[in-house]
Amino acid sequence: MVPKRRFNILDLKPYMCQRSNMQRFFSVDMPGVQFVSIVLAFSLAALLAVLCLYILLSPGFAAALAAGGPSLARFLRQVTTNGLPVVFAINYVSFFFSR
Repeated sequence: MVPKRRFNILDLKPYMCQRSNMQRFFSVDMPGVQFVSIVLAFSLAALLAVLCLYILLSPGFAAALAAGGPSLARFLRQVTTNGLPVVFAINYVSFFFSR
């Protein structure tokens, strides 16, 4: 029978010294263009995930968008002129101040 080993906080020290993904991908020490492009990619991925869920759960909405026409144009205009800039601005500020 193997005796149980007690938890020691000093055992976690090597793990605490490693940089987290948050610090690696969203550090304000990186070049500005790289920071903005990573935040933009994250914002786009987050927005697309929520929009896909919304389109799938709204009855008849997917069919209206698939038909094209003015409904698709208005939807894409709304996403690009209002949705993405707002999500990007919120993510930029939150990642900038999360240091």
